[in-house]
Amino acid sequence: MVLFAFEKGAEGVMVLGCKDKECRYGPGPEQSTKIAEPIKALIHILGLESERFRSVKYSFNEKNRLLEEIDSFAKEVYKLKKSPFVP
Repeated sequence: MVLFAFEKGAEGVMVLGCKDKECRYGPGPEQSTKIAEPIKALIHILGLESERFRSVKYSFNEKNRLLEEIDSFAKEVYKLKKSPFVP
């Protein structure tokens, strides 16, 4: 889904998830950790900056941190040159 978002013109993709051992949906956080680095590598191979992708894990009581992460990511992506995949 991440690569599909870039293919469709997303300037950046942030994946949000639960912290390890706090997720009621099972092993999702552990799986997302395993795929985050390969996704960054693929993004680099495609010629995009790795800063265009961020994976964040947070607890239900960390809403302020979550908002700060989203704001920080948006500002970082805004500073990058336009994605070559944007139509």
